[in-house]
Amino acid sequence: MSNYDEKNRVNYLNGKEWIKKAKNYWFYNSLSKEPYIEDMYNFGYKNRVNGKYELNNPVGQIDSTDFTISKVFNYNLELIESIIRRIRIANYNSYHFVILDSDVIMDKNNKNILLSSLFVSTLTRYNIDYRGKIILHDIDNNVKVALLFLNRLENDNIKIKDFNICIEPDNFYVNASKTKNIMIFNSYSKMDKFALQHPAPYSYQDIEKILDYENINQGRILDPFLGTGSTILSVGNRDLFTTGIELSKEYVDISEQRIKKIANFNINYEIINGDSMKVCNHLEKKYDYVITSPPYHNILKNKGMGIRHDESQKRQGIDYYTESKKDFGNFEYLNEYFDALSRLFGLIKAKLTDKARLYIIISDFTVNKIEEDIHSNIIKIMNENGYKYTGTGYIIQNQKSIYPFGYPYKIVLNHIFQYCMMFEV
Repeated sequence: MSNYDEKNRVNYLNGKEWIKKAKNYWFYNSLSKEPYIEDMYNFGYKNRVNGKYELNNPVGQIDSTDFTISKVFNYNLELIESIIRRIRIANYNSYHFVILDSDVIMDKNNKNILLSSLFVSTLTRYNIDYRGKIILHDIDNNVKVALLFLNRLENDNIKIKDFNICIEPDNFYVNASKTKNIMIFNSYSKMDKFALQHPAPYSYQDIEKILDYENINQGRILDPFLGTGSTILSVGNRDLFTTGIELSKEYVDISEQRIKKIANFNINYEIINGDSMKVCNHLEKKYDYVITSPPYHNILKNKGMGIRHDESQKRQGIDYYTESKKDFGNFEYLNEYFDALSRLFGLIKAKLTDKARLYIIISDFTVNKIEEDIHSNIIKIMNENGYKYTGTGYIIQNQKSIYPFGYPYKIVLNHIFQYCMMFEV
């Protein structure tokens, strides 16, 4: 391992080296020899107290640990409990990685439960800071998920006897379940002048890649958050009919102009200007697919500044969607946002064909400077509405400008990919 850097209170990484790992997607030629272990050590190890470092010790519990890396390659309740206990008794301001090989377990009702959600929900109940997920990926499309936690508690008064991860072993199968092949591709981000009139556009070329990967060539598509029409533009010459619902009349008009200007082929579509919650309740057609990217809660209203690598020194807060109380981007609290998504996809289910497939595109994000496990929560919502989770794809956005906020004193990951969560009826 490298020498400790007293000035920066991290290992040898300088600012340029730090920025390479200040993002939440790490790519390697191969994961088999675990190259990420040393990277995690260099990225997160703080020699603030006793300098104790623990790697994948499922039995021992080392008091006053500064940094741990734990691996969970199969569902094992005792191992999970041991890892959570060790994080809880670790030193104040200590970082902890939990690496998951298979991120899904299945309960006796055949519903998928995310292991990441289990760790995050349990540890946050004990005031351990969740700092985000890092996706580890190699050229053979092997993927592991690394969860990052920060223990900010002074530990003298922790009562280990009160520990409870709130699951019953008999309710779960022992082995992790397998989801479908993982979809991974680089985003094409160049936006036209019409799309840029929307505060958070996404690329129709990215949706084209999803259609190609999933062999979607005919049927009906529903997008309840149309924005400026990217889902409609993505269908190309395929035999697909798309219904887009958009709350803002301004964005409906932009969509129509954009489709007319960009599409050099005939597209079968309709755009409905209205509240998705009401419109979906009265749709007469049945749909084979849902492809959509919901608003990211109210984060567009965050006017916070941040230094950028182009030395502009600040990020201007961008405009939010609308002033409407029906806008999913205007809920004050995150639980209101999740409740609304749950109600909407409950309504949508009644409008789907028997073998319909759904694709929800979103990234994790912070709310009030706290990292939230958006990905896991949406999967939970969909499970509760009777949808079957079939896997997660990753849309890599390497074009994003990143900066290691907080360097060198704390780790704040930059989000450089979107999830594409896949479900079946």
